[in-house]
Formats: sequence, structure tokens, C-alpha cells
Amino acid sequence: ALVVGGLLISGGTGAIQTAMVIGALPFSIVMALMCIALIKAIWNDGRREAAGVASTIDPETSTMPAE
Repeated sequence: ALVVGGLLISGGTGAIQTAMVIGALPFSIVMALMCIALIKAIWNDGRREAAGVASTIDPETSTMPAE
């Protein structure tokens, strides 16, 4: 609350908007990288399934699939 109050006094709503954009930019980059990682994981899972390689643990043998 003190930071917002200080920004309001010093620069008004323009300063708050600038601070919000600067604060959200790193989070946006992380979210974009997470989207890329998710797309790659889905793509690789499809390739594993097409090759006949298990992508989950077999509950009967409790073994991990080969990488």
C-alpha cells in the first residue's frame, strides 16, 4: 500500500501503469516459456506413442519407460 501511495503522489496513475507493466514483463516471459515447454511435451508424447514406447509407469511391473 505504501508503494502504491508513493507512486500516486509522485507520478499519478501513469507511474502505477508503468510499474505494473515492468512487474508483469518477467512473468509474461516465464508464461511464454511454459507454453513452449508444454507444446514440446505434447509433441514428444505423440512421438513416443507413435513409436510404441510407453509414456507412463506400468502399474504391474512398476518400471519407468525407457528414455
